[in-house]
This record gives sequence, C-alpha cells and structure tokens, in this order.
Amino acid sequence: MKTGDLGMDKRIQAEVLSGFSSGKIRDVKETDNGIILTIAMFGYFTYPYTVLKCDLINCREFLLELENDVCIKDLQEFQLYEIEMQDAEFRNSKLILNCIIKGELSSILIETENIMVYDELNNEISPLDFYILTGASNGIDFYIREKTKKRTNSRYTGKSVKFAEDVLGDLRKREQYWARYEQKGPKKPVDLVIGLDEYGVKIFYEQEIKQLINFCDGLLNTYITDDLDDQKIRYFAEELKKLCETAVLNNKWVEAIGD
Repeated sequence: MKTGDLGMDKRIQAEVLSGFSSGKIRDVKETDNGIILTIAMFGYFTYPYTVLKCDLINCREFLLELENDVCIKDLQEFQLYEIEMQDAEFRNSKLILNCIIKGELSSILIETENIMVYDELNNEISPLDFYILTGASNGIDFYIREKTKKRTNSRYTGKSVKFAEDVLGDLRKREQYWARYEQKGPKKPVDLVIGLDEYGVKIFYEQEIKQLINFCDGLLNTYITDDLDDQKIRYFAEELKKLCETAVLNNKWVEAIGD
C-alpha cells in the first residue's frame, strides 16, 4: 500500500519527519496537492539518498515559528533561512517539527493528511524502508560470536541486528511485560528477548539460540498486519532469525549487547 492511498496516522507522520534529523531544508515548494520539502542529507546518507523529497499531501498548515514569536507563512520567506531539521513531536494536538536556525531553536507547525518520501531518482520510499534507512540509534545489538568468553575485538563475526528501543518498548507494551513483571506473573517465551537488560550483556548458547529462532517465528506469526509497528517487528524478527540460523550453521554463539 502506498502512503498516499489513505490518511497517515499522526504518530507515523512524526516518526517520518524525525527520520530527517540533521537534514537541511534546501527548498520549500507548493504543489497542487500539498507542499514538497527538498532536504539535503549530505554527510549522513549515500547516493541516491543524499537529497530526499518529503511530499506533504493535502497540507493545510505549514507555519514557521521563530523564538522571538515571529510566525512565517509565506513559503518564499522560508528561502531566507537555513533550516536544520531535528525531531518531531505532538504539542497541544499539533504536529511540530523542531528545527535549528542559526543556532537558535525554532519549530514548524504542520497539519497534513499524508507524508510521502522520495529519493533523488524520484522513487518512493515506504515508511518502513525509511525507518530502516535512517536506522535506530538506541537499543540492543545482537552479534554472532566465537565460542570463547575471552574479551577480544575479534570475537564477533558478520553484521549485527539492532533491536531498536522503540520496537522493544512496543513489544513490552503489547505483551504486557511490565504488568506481568510487577505482579510476578508467569513468564512467556517472548520474555527471553523483551526481558533483556537494555544496558547489559547476554550470551545465548546453543539451546538458547534455538529458543531465539522460535521467538522470531512467534513474532512473525503474531504481528501480521500492514501496520508500520507490525512491519518493524517482523523486520527485526526476520533479521534476527537469519543471524541465529547462521550462528547455528557455523557452530557459534549469539551475544546481545545493550547501548
């Protein structure tokens, strides 16, 4: 499903806009059905993602607020400012894109029906692909590791799989992890992973790696909708399952390291 087919949940809108953190708005242009932001991501991504286009479909409000209470609606005036994008949030039911202009904090108020992202080749990037492209900064990293407890830099092999902080939090909420933990209720198989310490280290040995694979299969069979959160969970489960299967095939262990 393309992001322009239906109205996009505002929480996802904020997440998409947050993906442009540290990008700079190069151009703001009004179109027949909304507003297009051209965003320079130089230094953060490689071609064809060094310049991205963010299409605000049916945008009803686009207002720049400066710290001195100056509000700018005229899109031509936007060209006078070098705007560095930061994160996005909801404030008083408004979608707010936090920005920096000449070292000063500012914000853009946005009311839009949908957000679509395009690369330099004008290919649409889905919210999930954009989430993967921008990456997750915090969370738990899973590595394949040699069967040794010695702390050496060469003990890890291959790429890691990130269990992003937001995916972990979402799963804990859906699986009622903290409620069960506080009530000392029965553990569930999913707790093997969602119960990990975000700041700790855990080695998974042969039998536990098989449990990890079962954990991934459980997620893939449970979270099956096209909702972005379900897609994120499935993406993590698919990547972790492949990592675990590679570890089993090569007779290695798996280690989880929190940020």
